[in-house]
Amino acid sequence: MDRIATVKKTSEILRSFSFSMKKNYGQNFLVVPTVPLDIVNKIDIDKETLVIEIGPGVGALTQCLLEKAKKVICYEIDETLIPILKEVFKEYDSLEVINKDFLKVDLEKEVDLTSYKKVVVASNLPYYITSEILIKLFVMDYPFSIAAMMQKEVAKRIVKSNGGKDENELTLCSKYFTTYKLIKEVSKNDFFPKPNVDSSVLLFNKKDNIKDRQKFVNVIKVLFSQRRKTIYNNLKPLFDDTSEIEKFLNRLNIDKLTRVEDLSFDKIVEIVENI
Repeated sequence: MDRIATVKKTSEILRSFSFSMKKNYGQNFLVVPTVPLDIVNKIDIDKETLVIEIGPGVGALTQCLLEKAKKVICYEIDETLIPILKEVFKEYDSLEVINKDFLKVDLEKEVDLTSYKKVVVASNLPYYITSEILIKLFVMDYPFSIAAMMQKEVAKRIVKSNGGKDENELTLCSKYFTTYKLIKEVSKNDFFPKPNVDSSVLLFNKKDNIKDRQKFVNVIKVLFSQRRKTIYNNLKPLFDDTSEIEKFLNRLNIDKLTRVEDLSFDKIVEIVENI
């Protein structure tokens, strides 16, 4: 099969199915064949691996994943892409395509992850839901790795964040739940249609010694709901008695007038874990 990640092949597929782009899904398809190949070669995938792909599009990355993995399960929200993927990859018994919004998927109930030696999640994430999808994956207990393409500035903020104003819900959850590294820079010129920004691919490896994952996320959401407020005010929803807030902060040697955005990562973790 010809490489899908070319302008010629992608255009041919889209024309043959009379496919129309949908802006609300943030659809941008890779059209440089070395990009998906390079991404897959930098992930630990073999014939014992299950790959969960989120948002396969017309299959540029899917094609490379199928060549290396035991099985690939694709979750695609756009129902008009389902017949395209099934036709393009009809020769592969190792592919399962599911028309579903991944944010509504209970992965650990729907897929028997334990029957595979390794599980990898791979995705060219729609930029507008990058944070939601990644945090959903981080909270799951199963220790899969995640190769996620995202807006370059978002990836840069995760990699470079060092406390204070650099932090947000995604950077904190990335550091708390995973170790990560940059594996690929991708130019906006490598896509059709061309997006407005460049992309980066980060590889996350989940830590397996984390307890109460959802509780951490819940507290972080509250703390950073109004990041310029004082830590005292932001903690109010988490305490039945506000008189206990000051006692709590005193125990951690934190001034109650400190703003959340001025706290170090370690101090934020200390607050969450003590709560």
